[in-house]
Amino acid sequence: MRFEALFSSTLLTVQSVHCRVCDRALGPEEGAAYSSLVLVQRGAFAIHRGRHCQLVDPLTAAVFRSDDEFRISHPAGCGDITTEFRFCEDIHLRLLGGARDGCRDPSPGLSLPSSAVWAHRGLLARLAGGACEPLEVEEEAIALAGTAAEAGRNGSPDRVRAGTRVRLADMAARAKALVLEAPAQRWTLQGIGRELGVSPCHLTRSFRHVTGEPLYRFLNRARLAIGLDRIAAGEEGLTGLALDLGFSSHAHFTTAFRREYGRTPSAARALLAQ
Repeated sequence: MRFEALFSSTLLTVQSVHCRVCDRALGPEEGAAYSSLVLVQRGAFAIHRGRHCQLVDPLTAAVFRSDDEFRISHPAGCGDITTEFRFCEDIHLRLLGGARDGCRDPSPGLSLPSSAVWAHRGLLARLAGGACEPLEVEEEAIALAGTAAEAGRNGSPDRVRAGTRVRLADMAARAKALVLEAPAQRWTLQGIGRELGVSPCHLTRSFRHVTGEPLYRFLNRARLAIGLDRIAAGEEGLTGLALDLGFSSHAHFTTAFRREYGRTPSAARALLAQ
């Protein structure tokens, strides 16, 4: 585990956490030393709290509290790089104190809109360039925390029993981990269902119930988030990147990227390089 300090003030500490562990097995029991909001830059990991399993990927946020006990695994078979926002405790409680409790089903994670994915990436780019004033960082971090809290309050309605809800959430987490392991693959419902041991119809209904979006929509947003990360890292060959992510062409990738983030990949690269 490697930690990289990005910002610090009396209100907020921001750091990147690089985890190279790729073990799919459950790690040892851990306890959070402090409360934090965690967003993923790259990769994915799963948080296990009792019977609940939360997969955290570039499209979701995780909230940790200082009294948390949990175990970590990497079901997608990869490590991860995350951004950890550590607010002072009273601010954390005001912003995120109810984010997990307010979500009827905490296990799927707090789904982030594309605007928050872009805001997170833009903030990282400005921090790396040393162009951020403390006020800007603090306000943007609070805005991201507010978006995560709103995602918790807008969790899917609880129409099933607790035991069934846990099983459905676990299946959704396994489906996410499976497609994230090979996002460029031409997945089918039958193929994913076969891997998970469920029918295509059950997979479709359950994934949408747990996450609020169809599986293809999640996969497409995940591909674009991976593309955004690689563009931010300096990758230049957009045609090769598009094909590597599973898009049929440069034009297909550009259209999807602009629809998701409101700008073309080339424009995003120019903005993130500033």
